Amino acid sequence: MALQPGISERPLRAARSQRGFFAISASIFTAGAALTILRSSSMAKMGAMPMLGGWIVMMVAMMQPALTQTLWHYRVSVAEAGEMSRDRLTVLIAAAYYLAWTVVGAAIYPLGAGIAALEIRLPEVARAAPVMIGAVVVLAGALQFTEWKAKRLACCRQWPQCDTTLPTDARAAWSYGLRLGLHCIGCCINFVMILLSIGVMDLRAMFLVTLAVTLERLAPRGDRAARLTGVVAVAVGIAMIVRHASGLSWAPLG
Repeated sequence: MALQPGISERPLRAARSQRGFFAISASIFTAGAALTILRSSSMAKMGAMPMLGGWIVMMVAMMQPALTQTLWHYRVSVAEAGEMSRDRLTVLIAAAYYLAWTVVGAAIYPLGAGIAALEIRLPEVARAAPVMIGAVVVLAGALQFTEWKAKRLACCRQWPQCDTTLPTDARAAWSYGLRLGLHCIGCCINFVMILLSIGVMDLRAMFLVTLAVTLERLAPRGDRAARLTGVVAVAVGIAMIVRHASGLSWAPLG
């Protein structure tokens, strides 16, 4: 018996939708990463302070891989809403998510810029910087082993199940995205601490933080990935402190 046209086309439409979704997500990540590299390189050549816009673009590149999985799970959960509705709601959720990151970033960005300015103006701060940065990195790594981190990470990895109020209208989608963004910021606050201390536009630090966030969100055993990154961060922080205490020269990652 021949299948009805509408039924036989559904798998093809679903496959096209999936390919399109991940292609758009990859494009956003690529654009964010490219802009971050360009801005960081140009500011380094000019010796200029990083700007808030660069911080925001960097955050998009850093969080996009983890956000992609969450958004896809949401789209699967509300498949009955229809393709056009799902597209619109997904865009609203992503926009609200990044708005949350933007607002929080705008609030804490002056802290990182202020620390960088103090290091330039005050030699004593510059001399103490390796120890202070090392201590921040150790603390950030230690947080990876806490129950506080474990609970937030578990919720991030299974967000559609953690926040069961899946939105099917614009207002609910906006609220959903804001909640997701704020929860994600709380889960990643220790990584944000590392970026603020090392340098908000340090390319190598951004790459390592992006890798750490992506692994703990997407790896089959995210808890193990979180502990592994915690071990690495603690080891790096201790090495920075010991290196400075030994009188060896130190330079930031960038």
